[in-house]
Amino acid sequence: MIERNISDFIAVLDTQGIIQYASPSHGKIFGIPSSAVVGKRAVDLIHPDDSPFIEERFAELVREEPYYDPIEVRYRNAEGLWLVIEVRGNTILHEGLVTAIVIIVREISRRKNDEAFMHYMAYHDALTGLPNRAAFYEKLESYINRESSTDELTALIMLDLDEFKQINDTHGHIVGDHLLRAVARTLETLAGPFGFVARLAGDEFVIVMPHLLAHDEISPFTANILSSLQKGVRVQETTFSITASIGVSFHPSHGCTVDDLLSQADQVQYVAKRRGKNQYVLVGQPSDDAAVNG
Repeated sequence: MIERNISDFIAVLDTQGIIQYASPSHGKIFGIPSSAVVGKRAVDLIHPDDSPFIEERFAELVREEPYYDPIEVRYRNAEGLWLVIEVRGNTILHEGLVTAIVIIVREISRRKNDEAFMHYMAYHDALTGLPNRAAFYEKLESYINRESSTDELTALIMLDLDEFKQINDTHGHIVGDHLLRAVARTLETLAGPFGFVARLAGDEFVIVMPHLLAHDEISPFTANILSSLQKGVRVQETTFSITASIGVSFHPSHGCTVDDLLSQADQVQYVAKRRGKNQYVLVGQPSDDAAVNG
């Protein structure tokens, strides 16, 4: 029969959800003989968290309310691993009544893993593993939308490493790449569980710090970034003392879009560079007051 040669798993269920027939391909796909599942309730074989959803869809089929989109649930194989399967169902009618359900199952774990990998690559920087520009835009936009009805502030910290080109030219691009990775890990550690660190390009990083109540709350954190980088970042057998120029803008004080906040932070970052680098500047503060630090 055809079903012996196809990679999909085919089963016939009665109206109580009991498996009456399972194609031989079940053994090939899941490592469990088809005879081992005949007589069992299909819903008992899938992940408990997916059971309520699959039971609802099965009841719709019995009531002749067919669904057309495939359903994704988890199904345990012989090794005890939960695989992702795609399920489609159709009814068998006799004298106008539903007498059985035919389901076609396709194991799609590899496809789901590939999709997850592609999604990761689309939203992460290949060199450092940090979220990239696309991920940063989505994250900051989510905070902007969330805080539209609150009094909280979100700080956007824009950071460029000073003289990074000189390090690349002197020590080579391989050392430069290792240094960028080390800086990324340092920034992640400093930002903690609530901060969001991303690499935009080259030696340009951004940090999003939400849930602030006042602008000056960010100053100790930003000063700590400068101090930590200056203390040294170790790459292979060399410790590099690094400085950075930082500009900080706030939502909603300095804009209601990501581009607005980036533009504002970029402008004051330029002030930090012009004044000698190794310092941070907050938007809206005079460049010679306490908001400028080295």
